[in-house]
Amino acid sequence: MRFAPLAAFVAALLVEPRAVAAAAAPTSTPARGRFTAIVLSASPELSASLRQELELRLPDVPVYVAAERGLVDPAQPHVYVAVALQERGHGIRVTTSDGRVYVRAVDSAGDEQARVSAGAIANLILSIEAGTITPDEFAAPPLAEAPVEAPVEAPPKEHVQIDRNKEPAAPPRPRLELGLGGHAGALLGPGPPRYGDVFLGGYGGLDLLLRGRGGGLGLIALRAGGRAADGERLVRLRVLAGAGYAWRGDRVELAVALALFVEPWLVTPSVGLRAVGGAALEPRGPPPLFGAALLVSPGYLLPVSRGPLRALRIGPRLELSAAAALRDGAQVVVGTP
Repeated sequence: MRFAPLAAFVAALLVEPRAVAAAAAPTSTPARGRFTAIVLSASPELSASLRQELELRLPDVPVYVAAERGLVDPAQPHVYVAVALQERGHGIRVTTSDGRVYVRAVDSAGDEQARVSAGAIANLILSIEAGTITPDEFAAPPLAEAPVEAPVEAPPKEHVQIDRNKEPAAPPRPRLELGLGGHAGALLGPGPPRYGDVFLGGYGGLDLLLRGRGGGLGLIALRAGGRAADGERLVRLRVLAGAGYAWRGDRVELAVALALFVEPWLVTPSVGLRAVGGAALEPRGPPPLFGAALLVSPGYLLPVSRGPLRALRIGPRLELSAAAALRDGAQVVVGTP
C-alpha cells in the first residue's frame, strides 16, 4: 500500500509533459511570416493617398499600385489589397500570396477616410504576419504566375514594290451600257440591174445602242436620206432594229450586227408612177421597202469622265443591205415622162 502514492506520482510525471505539448500545439492559425511587398488596388485618387499613408505605417514593406504589379515577384510572400468605396467608409479585402483572404469594413468619412483605412490595413497585415487571426476564406493568389507560352513568330512581311509610273486600274465595267450616236453617209447601188446612177443619195440618222458586260449588242436606228435630180426629190425614211456582238479591247471596239428594217419612200413633187413595162400605179403612193442589213463598225474609245458619260466612240460604219417592195410583188418603178 505504501507504493501507491509513489506510483501515482510517477504516472503523473509521465503523462504531464504530453498534455502540455498537446495544449501548445497550434490550432488553425497559420505560421508567422513577413511580406516583401504590398500591391494596392483602388481608385486612382484613393490609391495615391493610401499608398502614402501605408508607407508611413509600414516603411519596411514597398507598396505598389495595381498598374505596377509586374514589379512584384509572385514567388515571394506578398499581399494584394483591394479597397472599394462603400456607403460609409471602405471595404477592404486582403489576399496573401498563398491564397488566404481577409475581409474587413472600415467606417470613416470625410478627409480622414484614407488615414483610417490605411491604419486598418496596416494593423491587419501585421496581424496576418503575426499569425494571430484566421482567414475568412481562401482564393487563388491574384499574382499567380501564368504559364509562359512560347513566342509566336510573325510571318515575314512581303515586300510590295509600287510602280508609280503605272496607270491606275480601270473601274469595273457596268452591267449595261447605253449609247446614243449619230451617223451620216452615202447610199451606193453598184449591183445590177441598174436603172440609175451608182450614187443613190446621202443620209443621216440617230442610233440608240444597248451593250451588255459580256459584249451582247442591241440597236435601234432612225435614218433619213435621198437625192434630188431634174427638179424632183426622192425622200427615204428608214427604221432599223438589230442585234449583234461588240468585241472591246483597251481602247478599241469592233461591233457586228444583223438587222431588219422598213423604209417608206416618196418622190416630191408628186408625179404619176407606172411600173416598167406595165400599167400606171394606183394613186395610193409607193409601197415601203422591207429589207435586212449587215452592219460592221470598228471604233476608237476616247475615255471621258463627266457624270454618267464614260467614253466617246469614233469610227466608220459599213453596211450591206438588200430591200424590196412587197405589194403586188417586187417591181421597179420610174416616173412618167
